This record gives sequence, structure tokens and C-alpha cells, in this order.
Amino acid sequence: MALMNNSLFSYDPGNSFFHKLDPRVKIIGLVVLSTLFFGLNSLLLQSLAFISLIAVIYLSGIRLKKIVRSVSPMFFFIALVFLLQFLFVPEPQNFVADSDVELITSQMTYDPGSISLPYDDGLTVPDDPEAGTAALPDDPSGNFSGDRPDGGSDPAKGPPKHDVTGKTHPMERHIFSWGPAHPTLWSLYLAATVSLKFIILLFMASLVTMTTPKSLMIQAIDRMLSPLPLKLIGLTSRDIALMALLTIRFIPRILSAAYVATCAAQSRGLVITESPIRYIRLMSGTLVPAVFRDAGQIARSMESRGYGRKRKTFYYEMSLKKRDILCLAVLSVIFICIFMHYVAVILYRMQ
Repeated sequence: MALMNNSLFSYDPGNSFFHKLDPRVKIIGLVVLSTLFFGLNSLLLQSLAFISLIAVIYLSGIRLKKIVRSVSPMFFFIALVFLLQFLFVPEPQNFVADSDVELITSQMTYDPGSISLPYDDGLTVPDDPEAGTAALPDDPSGNFSGDRPDGGSDPAKGPPKHDVTGKTHPMERHIFSWGPAHPTLWSLYLAATVSLKFIILLFMASLVTMTTPKSLMIQAIDRMLSPLPLKLIGLTSRDIALMALLTIRFIPRILSAAYVATCAAQSRGLVITESPIRYIRLMSGTLVPAVFRDAGQIARSMESRGYGRKRKTFYYEMSLKKRDILCLAVLSVIFICIFMHYVAVILYRMQ
């Protein structure tokens, strides 16, 4: 079963450059690069970023197969996001018309004297403003054109008085239509970019957790949150770090217990697809007591180790080295570039 794997958030020992980085640098890099990749809307740039991430994973000594297996529980969610984006995202309403005339695709009449369109030299405008006025068809595609001034269609009588033609961009063409779903090449492109963003973020998060021991991860979170005034809400940075550590630590344990219970039930003749209610009752009666039992054991272990004392120390104290400072400098440059880019976009849209 793909969901029941113990490699989720597991640590893979190694001696690579990425293993030796300070955990705080890894967390900061994860946040900065996640912001960068979420701002990329080009499939080509995202593909280059994904290839670069694969190269970093290879240099870190982590097998790509293990990374894929660790994030496999999220593949169903990514596939669901892809399908929703592909099937139900509407195409952009970008009608292309001569003289940038805004087309209203409903049954209406227009006044030729109220709009400004280019006329050919030598073509006189009739005195009657109602001449040539005709109702536009109710065609949502926008592919229609106006009549000639005399109502004829002979090319020898000159070009049309009003030539308003809505042209559909190739990306807006429907691939197929099925009920409320009208996917286009644009929705396919958008679904691919969104899905690739999630895959890149999952791979980066898995790389950070696989190259960082859990004890150092909790210490890094504690140090990074310590300047915040969390005591005003009755919390400390150590409490938040402990909650994050327990979440990372016990997700594989719960999945393993669920896998064992499922295998035991199937070996006794339970067919999950035929008895889903019975399967849910079985899992609830197995996992809920196991979770409370583990929580009690953790509480007793924390009390025996003096966790409630105000003064706490770590067995290993972290310190920034030259490689950490170099990585922080690179991340700072990337963050400044991202910030300036978003500021420029906001100022441009305000004009």
C-alpha cells in the first residue's frame, strides 16, 4: 500500500555538503526557494528548476527513488489538483478585435455613430446614424463581422464599413467538452504548472527532512522562534518545536500501525471494498488506543527528563560555519531579487 510507508519524513544519514549545513539555513532556504518557485508561472522555468533540484538530490547522496517513495502519499492530492485545474478552469477572456473594441457577447444592437472605427479613404459616412445598424448574433465565440454599408456582400462594392472579427487564441480552443468540463490547452498548461509547483515543494521538504536529524530540527525551530513574543499567548518556542517534532516522528508510526492492522484484517478475510464501515470501525478501535498509549509514554518520558524545568540545554549546540554564511548570503540575494520583482509588479499594476 502506497500510503503505508515508513520513509515519510525519515532521516537518511550521510556526509554530503547538504547534510553538513546548519538546519536553520536549510529551513530558511526552504522558505525562500518555495516563495521563488511559487512565483514561477513558466513551465519551462519550472522544468529547469526541477532538473536542478534532481541534481541537488543526487549530490546529497539521497536516492531519488527514496524521495519519490517518501512523498508518494501526496500523489493522490496532486493528481486531484491537476484534474480540477484541467477540467474546470475557464479559458481567459481575451477577445482580439480591430481597434480594440470591447465585444459584449449577448443579444444587443450597436450604434455606428457612437464608436470610433477606421474607415477606408473615400468611403463616406451616411447621415443617418441608424443606417447599417444590425443586431449582433448571440454567439459566445465572438466570430462575427458587421454588414457592409449597403447590406451587400459583393467584394467589388468596397470593403466593409465595420469589420469587427473576434479571433480565438489557439490556447483557448476546447480539447473536448463533457458536461460542465470544457478543458482547453490553457487549462492543461495551468494544471501542469500548478502540479509541478507542488511536486517541487514536496521534493524540497523531503530533502530537508532526510538530511537533518530530528533532534537538530527541533533545536533549529526553537532557535528561530525564540525571538518572537510567544509568551503573550502562553506558548514558548520549545513547545512549538516539540509539537513539530512529534508530528514528524509519529506520522510514520501511525501509518505503520495502520498497515499492520490492515494486513491482519485482510488475512482474516476482510474485504475492504465490500465492508468499508467495518474497516473504519476496525481502524478506529486499533489506532485511537495506540495514539493515547504513545502520548502517555511520551508524557512520562518528558517528566523523567525534567522537561518542565525553565532552564533547558541541548546536548549539541549549533553554530554557523563558513559554508552556512555563504549559503545565507546567496539566499539573501535571491530574497532581495524576489522582493524587488514583486514590488515592480505591484507598481506596474497601480499605473
